[in-house]
Amino acid sequence: MAEPLLAVDRLTVAYPRRGGEVVAVREASWDVAPGEVVALVGRSGSGKTTNALAVMGLLPARARVAGSVRLTGQELVGLPDERMSRLRGRRVAMVFSDGASALTPVYRVGAQLAAAARLHGSSRAGARARAGELLDLVGLPPRLADAYPHQLSGGQAQRVLVALAVCGSPDLILADEPTSALDLTVQAQVLDALRRAREAVGAAAVIVTHDLGVVAAEADRVVVLEGGSVVEDAPVRRLFAAPGAPATVALLAAARAGAPMTGAGPAGAGAGGRPAPAAMTDGAAATTTGAAPEPVIEVVGLGHTYPGGRRGAVRALDGVTLELRAGRTLALVGESGAGKTTVLRSVLDLVAPQEGTVRVLGRDTATLDRAGRAALRRLVQPVLQDPTAALDPRMAVADLVGEPLTVAPRLPADERARRVARALALVDLDPTIGARFPHELSGGQRQRVAIARALVVEPRVLLLDEPVSALDPVVRGQVLALVGDLRRRLDLACLVVAHDLQVVRALADDVAVMYRGAVVEQGPAARVLADPRHPYTAALLAAEPVADPERRRPVPGLGTGPAAGVRRAQAPGAGL
Repeated sequence: MAEPLLAVDRLTVAYPRRGGEVVAVREASWDVAPGEVVALVGRSGSGKTTNALAVMGLLPARARVAGSVRLTGQELVGLPDERMSRLRGRRVAMVFSDGASALTPVYRVGAQLAAAARLHGSSRAGARARAGELLDLVGLPPRLADAYPHQLSGGQAQRVLVALAVCGSPDLILADEPTSALDLTVQAQVLDALRRAREAVGAAAVIVTHDLGVVAAEADRVVVLEGGSVVEDAPVRRLFAAPGAPATVALLAAARAGAPMTGAGPAGAGAGGRPAPAAMTDGAAATTTGAAPEPVIEVVGLGHTYPGGRRGAVRALDGVTLELRAGRTLALVGESGAGKTTVLRSVLDLVAPQEGTVRVLGRDTATLDRAGRAALRRLVQPVLQDPTAALDPRMAVADLVGEPLTVAPRLPADERARRVARALALVDLDPTIGARFPHELSGGQRQRVAIARALVVEPRVLLLDEPVSALDPVVRGQVLALVGDLRRRLDLACLVVAHDLQVVRALADDVAVMYRGAVVEQGPAARVLADPRHPYTAALLAAEPVADPERRRPVPGLGTGPAAGVRRAQAPGAGL
């Protein structure tokens, strides 16, 4: 048997902490053959990213590392950083999960690509030419060489990272969650760029991901981690057809089922199957019956234009009309830049409508005074995409959840504590978690805390902006089951922004599809997702990854040559 390109043998990574140490990776063994694509999958905290960072030699100095990582026979564990730096980019390269933060913000894209080319031996003139070749390779137009990272969309930034990774023609590319926060069409573009770039230099790849649709489409072999250990290692088709480890079975079940709309318990039970706690106040959970529920959000003819710099004004919203009724969930879907977030900001009265009207709970937001605006923001609560960024790391959970209650009218300390405990119970968290800090929680627990923080002021409407995009399939299903359960028990209306159509299927009663600032299709979720009537809706559905390697398909509507990549980059929503 030929020697593997990469061989990880009994790798252990541990971090010291008070009273002992935390083992992030426990005697993990796996390998990658030349030209092979291996997917590292598992739940959040299973050690996937730590394995990738160990290969790159990017673990923090305080980490205790044991075992072996060999690249074509050369031991990387314990290699001095000066020697490891000579391998990075030339032998092994990495595509990080957040292109915007991984790029240097003060240098133009072309300058960063040219600097990488110079490091790999190009002349000054040759480096500029190489930068243009790399942009072409990943399907970006030459004009982006003059752009700064903050002027790129998320998908463009990720493709620039791919270009940087292949600049030195490495033998191995590590991609850490390269598409986790991207919408479906942009995700397809990034995966296509990664595939073409990898094939152009003949590199093998390790893809760290929680999206089993990506695994089914891209991987040759899958390594499943649980609790820091490798629990299964198999070719992709065999693993999907006959998973052996319980962790693999759970991941596949969650991915294939999407996300359940209710918890495991009977009607009226909590998301964990326990009896639902009492309403936070008498009558708060009354269910609307009889006549059709009244509208809680009405958006009519909403238009908004952002002033532009050298590129001119940007039309963010163009005649958007939507309606959300009490007790229902409306999902906004569409690619990056379609205007979804601007709609949410308009509903929260953070962006004043330039055209049209926004009515929330019967009040025109343009007529609200200071008191009315404060009342609106209590009754309409956002749950943001990244709870790690949204939660103050210096505050304990109980203080974070109770902080909205410090705004007038103030409550006695005992009443505030009671409401915090009830909010935590609503999201199936033990009240003892209130003494912990955000960094001591899992991703799913942090998102539950963010939901509890929204619920503590007893809102009538939740605005959920990509609430589960960074979570693994199992935890994602748990959080979505919780949201669906809370909506029914508390008679909440929900406006959800999502790029994952499984999330839409799990939560939404109605769907509005946005494209270039306009709503191009809307209606009942079952009808829109089963029988799309607009070409863009059909393209979104076609771009959805399928968790089945037997149904691998090319990226819809994308060619394989550089010209196709440029056309793709110039498509609406893909440019600056």
